[in-house]
Amino acid sequence: MGLVPTGFLVFLLGTSAAAVTGILHPVLVALLGFALLAIGGFLYARVEEPRRAVPARTVPPGRPSSSSARTAAPPPGPLDPNGFTTCHYCGTPFRIA
Repeated sequence: MGLVPTGFLVFLLGTSAAAVTGILHPVLVALLGFALLAIGGFLYARVEEPRRAVPARTVPPGRPSSSSARTAAPPPGPLDPNGFTTCHYCGTPFRIA
């Protein structure tokens, strides 16, 4: 992550410093800054943040959930082998515990 601001500062300020001092050609300093920006952006894009698992909503068998009682949804449909069913109204799959 530190390569992006470093590359930006080298690209922005390094060309002026190189032009004044004459140590390096300003185009080479600009290319170095752009390379640092590109490498930093590539590495930042490759880092994957851990994703949180969203727990499945469970409804005890024979008892409607509080949300289905509030919305007066019809009872759940048939269960698949894994204990999931689909809401007839919105099509949302949920698990019956």
